[in-house]
Amino acid sequence: FFGLVLSPRFCWFCLIMDGQVPPLRVQRRFLHLSLGAAFASALVLASVVAVMAYARSSTSSSGEPECEGISNVSYRVMSSASPSVDILVRSFYKEERRMRLWLLPTLQAFVDTEKYNFTLVLDEESRKDHLLEANLQPLGGIRFAYEPLPKADLFHSSGNPYGEQGWVARPGYLRQVRSTFYLDRFSNHSVLGIMDSDGCFFSFLTDEVLFDSKGRLIVRMANSTAHYATDALLLGLGMTSLDAMWINRMPIFIWRDTVPRLRRFLVRHFKAKTFDDVFRLLVSGTFPAFSPANLLLLYGVHFEPHRYSLVTHTNSSGVVSIGGNRCRALDFAAGC
Repeated sequence: FFGLVLSPRFCWFCLIMDGQVPPLRVQRRFLHLSLGAAFASALVLASVVAVMAYARSSTSSSGEPECEGISNVSYRVMSSASPSVDILVRSFYKEERRMRLWLLPTLQAFVDTEKYNFTLVLDEESRKDHLLEANLQPLGGIRFAYEPLPKADLFHSSGNPYGEQGWVARPGYLRQVRSTFYLDRFSNHSVLGIMDSDGCFFSFLTDEVLFDSKGRLIVRMANSTAHYATDALLLGLGMTSLDAMWINRMPIFIWRDTVPRLRRFLVRHFKAKTFDDVFRLLVSGTFPAFSPANLLLLYGVHFEPHRYSLVTHTNSSGVVSIGGNRCRALDFAAGC
């Protein structure tokens, strides 16, 4: 650029101003110097362009830099239009101490509650549950929802579907079990996360650990012996080794509209009039123990495979886990 500006004519004009007339050989020398400077400038400009092109080629197609040593991980930037997420915890006032011990501190540490919603579902008729809301409001980042008291005959069954674990068959626990089948009524967000009140987070929640490259929800399940073998039978799937509960990976994420689809499926499968009729049958002692969250994921994996991406615990590529039930050291060690 400077060589072109400092052309022979310009330099010849400078000599004229000094009262001299440059000879032909001097003009030729100025011309050679100008062309040389222009060529050098072009080389510098080409080098800059080449460096910029190399820098761009060393990044992934999404604009994220590739990392050495973890080539099996696909990095991408989710768009601002990513599905909205709501983590739901069904609890009541007696769980406040546990939530303050594990769940709420780790929620604040690992979850951006401005991006990912967090909802605590409580009993509408309980005055102490409303006092719990007042106690937790100052923490911020928590939305509260209330469930009306269902019909009493739903929770007073003669049988015990949980075998010797009579403590989990109490009416309060069975109410929580039923609430899981109606989670879609407590939130309008596209994706719902099921979390226990005594659970905890041990890794950052991001879109990259929620969705695969096709936008499907990542499902973390074991493919060994299913501890809730009844779940697959309830869906008419026969025996399966898939189990989402026993591996203790939380939150368990599902598409919101999968919840009512499962209810309608079970009503048709058992030829019932309403889902509460199905629920009465499930807790009557006719069937062994079952897991609502496991039922939801099994339904999603088998009947909506285009929306769920199954990753089992034996998958060699692995998938990052986010949290679990309680804060056990083993879960931290097996976080990936």
